[in-house]
Amino acid sequence: MADLVLASTSPYRRALLGRLGVPFRWRAPLVDEEEWKAAGLDPRTLAERLATAIHDVLTRAIAAGGSSLRDYVQTSGELGYFQHHWAVYGKEGERCPGCDCKTGIRRMVQSGRSTFYCAKRQK
Repeated sequence: MADLVLASTSPYRRALLGRLGVPFRWRAPLVDEEEWKAAGLDPRTLAERLATAIHDVLTRAIAAGGSSLRDYVQTSGELGYFQHHWAVYGKEGERCPGCDCKTGIRRMVQSGRSTFYCAKRQK
């Protein structure tokens, strides 16, 4: 399965994909269609993969009551528990789930926000 290719430098998009555990790499916005064809990449398929991954993660997050960090609680006053299911967020230096990379999960700061990612799978 091909990695998702981003043509956006949006730090929020990169952070979201990193938190979702979706493998991606960045590509300059001016992508030659011949390169896409030669690489066997179909932008519709990649968009479908991203939409499916986002839907899956949001469904699981809602079912777990969201993520409680600092002072967040649900309207009922209960804490959310999705933070216990995060694959990479807040796990800098830990072993990358489902990967044989030697470096583990890395952290970078973009626009004052932390992004956690696998350097091998998310190029």
